Amino acid sequence: MDVLLDTLRQRELKSLLLLYLFVGNVAAYCPKPESGDGIDLSDEALLKNDFPEGSEVTLECGNGYEKQSGSGIINCVDKKWTEPDLVCTKKDCGPPKAELHMYFDTSEGTLFGSSIKVMCEEGYATHKFLYYPPNCLVILENLLCALTCSKSVKS
Repeated sequence: MDVLLDTLRQRELKSLLLLYLFVGNVAAYCPKPESGDGIDLSDEALLKNDFPEGSEVTLECGNGYEKQSGSGIINCVDKKWTEPDLVCTKKDCGPPKAELHMYFDTSEGTLFGSSIKVMCEEGYATHKFLYYPPNCLVILENLLCALTCSKSVKS
């Protein structure tokens, strides 16, 4: 009889142990954080696949944006990410440099992502040596865009 009770207790203990291992001891994970408007995950965070409870991730301002305030650090707490405190604003690209007989319509502004319209004085037409729309982009600083205005030739 004692043997039977010990066997039942062992089964009960094994069942409780298995229940604890599979249900009670499941680690909490956060989903992969998402990028926002002008805010990206750091390179280190992009390389991670798992974000267990207590994980810390750094956010950064994306290309064309600059940091105004905040640390950019978020934490995984109760399977959710804390609210980011990072504030990023669009960079001002400033007006482009006009060539002779050229002017620009910057009515959309000169912030990152804005478009400008290139125009020539009356009697002149644009000639593009590179097909590249004159948008305000980060790479514009390093791009020599050969855009000139030349006298129209009447046939």
